[in-house]
Amino acid sequence: MRYLIIILLTATFAGCAPSPLSDDWLTPRPLGGDMTAYRPPPIGAEPPATPGGYTADAAAFSKELALRDALTLALLRNPQLAAFGYEARAAEARTLQAGLSPNPEAGIMVEDFGGTGGNRSFEGAETTLSISQLVELGGKREKRVRFAEADRQRAGWDYEAERLNVITTTAQRFIEVLAAQERVALAKQTAELTGQTHRTVEDRVKSGLVPAADGQRALVRLSTERIALSKAERQLDTARQKLAAMWAGSTPMFTTAAGALADLPPLPAAQDLVAHVNNNPQVARWTVEMAQRKAALDLAKSKAVPDVTGSVGVRRMHEADDTVYLFEIMVPLPFSDRNQGGILEARYNLAKGDSERKAAEIAVRTALTEAYNDLAAAHHEAVTLRDEAMPAAKSAFDSSQKAYESGLSSLLEVFDAQRTLIDVQREQIEAQARYRAAAATVEGLIGRPLQKPQARG
Repeated sequence: MRYLIIILLTATFAGCAPSPLSDDWLTPRPLGGDMTAYRPPPIGAEPPATPGGYTADAAAFSKELALRDALTLALLRNPQLAAFGYEARAAEARTLQAGLSPNPEAGIMVEDFGGTGGNRSFEGAETTLSISQLVELGGKREKRVRFAEADRQRAGWDYEAERLNVITTTAQRFIEVLAAQERVALAKQTAELTGQTHRTVEDRVKSGLVPAADGQRALVRLSTERIALSKAERQLDTARQKLAAMWAGSTPMFTTAAGALADLPPLPAAQDLVAHVNNNPQVARWTVEMAQRKAALDLAKSKAVPDVTGSVGVRRMHEADDTVYLFEIMVPLPFSDRNQGGILEARYNLAKGDSERKAAEIAVRTALTEAYNDLAAAHHEAVTLRDEAMPAAKSAFDSSQKAYESGLSSLLEVFDAQRTLIDVQREQIEAQARYRAAAATVEGLIGRPLQKPQARG
């Protein structure tokens, strides 16, 4: 009996102080790995009631905003990324909780009182004080901790996936602001050029050199370009607001985005990108995911082993003025429930993981192929427009303008050449923007930049 009591007390207090948790997060992918991202306070620190620090615009970037500045703001202040950070911290807390043993239970029982005859009072009562402890068998605690630790690592991968998503989306929205700025600049240039043409035509109408209908055509064209300018300015406002939303900014504080779409990075080789598919968190996380499912199966098997509840106590018998000791063990009898369904479910989930892992890898490879094809097509289009179409369109417009001034061509020919030049310029802006946006998508998929970042001066 004495040895049984010692065993029970040992099981009661063993493991009450779990080992401290490591605060290490996953090493970030090379893309943006040198930039600080928002992380909630570590385990042991009280989280703020309202997470702050990312809900306002930064006055420091109130003029020109570079891409790196936009990424810095988004990584530190994006509320969605902060939410994934808190989920990772919550997973750490679950790991802490999983390592705790069940609490012992204290009880008191009074018998043989308040009845009839000589048992009306407490003189013949028997009082028992006891302490009980659930003793987990089958390695449940160890396997529970292993499952929780795998869940913590999985939450870290989810955070990393969202970090790359924030970088990709911010870069794409920054590129859209650059493109919108160039559309506005082109619309202003076109409106000014159309205004000059309108004035020239009006002078020639007054001089009787061209019919009055040419003046009306020029006015219609000028009104159309002014409408296009107003539309481009509204689109720029929208793009600036969408970019500021990446760091929860209610109003864009910056005036312009610094950069040029014409600075196209070189087109990488497709085979060089495929080698980095495993860097994508949606693929890399499956090593941890499969470990977690294996841990879930082990935990389900351990639940088939019944736990033991032991109790020790002391009883005071008032009538006899004696004291005795008690010891009790309760063991469930697993006649029907041996967690068969839980074990079978865990087996199926583990088998399903192989298919899901392959599906994730196929999805990333497919997305990479699609993004690379968009990248290559946009690169070819941008280079062709720059080297071939643009010089030809400029030459044709200059020639038509000189011919009209000399009376050798009609105003419609001038407008046609001008429209062709403007269309080529707009197509070039769109091709450059598509190339830069596709490059950002590819970088997010492989988790690394397409070219080494230049040192900042």
